[in-house]
Amino acid sequence: MENTKLKLELEIDNIEVEDGYYSFSYHYTLNGKRKSKDYESDYEGWTEKQWTKELERGEALKTALQKIAEDFEV
Repeated sequence: MENTKLKLELEIDNIEVEDGYYSFSYHYTLNGKRKSKDYESDYEGWTEKQWTKELERGEALKTALQKIAEDFEV
């Protein structure tokens, strides 16, 4: 069985939350290739301040990792 090694560096910035919508930018280097993407969506059940804090605590990171995994090509 062959081992697979993956090197990922991820940075989140420009988190914005307003009127039930949010967005952020993420930049990552995966196995030496750098990419930048934007993500936007809506949310409900939180105040702007609560959702911003949740995104800063790791929700934006989790979302970006999911998007990277969906786009990952072996």
